[in-house]
Amino acid sequence: MLSLIIILMMLYAVYTGVRRGFVLQMVYTVGYFIVFWIAQTLSHTLGPQLSLLVPYPSATEDSYFAFFQKSTGLSLDKAFYVGVAFLIVMFIGGLLVRLVGLLANSLTYLPLLKQFNKLLGGLLSLVVVYIGIFLFLYVLALVPIDGLQNTLAHSWVAKTMVLKTPILTSQITQWWVAG
Repeated sequence: MLSLIIILMMLYAVYTGVRRGFVLQMVYTVGYFIVFWIAQTLSHTLGPQLSLLVPYPSATEDSYFAFFQKSTGLSLDKAFYVGVAFLIVMFIGGLLVRLVGLLANSLTYLPLLKQFNKLLGGLLSLVVVYIGIFLFLYVLALVPIDGLQNTLAHSWVAKTMVLKTPILTSQITQWWVAG
């Protein structure tokens, strides 16, 4: 079921990008990448402060993690708080990017080759949404709740995204878990 939801979200992202067109979607994409950089910069500072506000279930020797080894799983609380801080900054920044996108809505109607405009808009939107879903799934993978971990483990799309996404998997693991 989770795999189906993820696939539908990505299909909707392509549809949205096609409707926006390349130029407007590029405004959104550049904005989201700037917000991504800001979130990465701030998340290690904000993460530890969230430990008083956001509960993290204690991991035990019996805790099951779909994507992490047990030895790593016992120390994922810091990575969880960094990941949650990252997502909060991304959410707030994403709202600002959407506001800028609304102001730049007239860019949708720039005269470009129609197929080129739609194809690249859809592709850019897919990339942005893929990264967002990846980040959300990665944070969920840090939480030691058996039902959640089983859901992630049984979703071939979630498993592939979190474990096999080129560059992102290793980079986010380095930033959040090892860092």
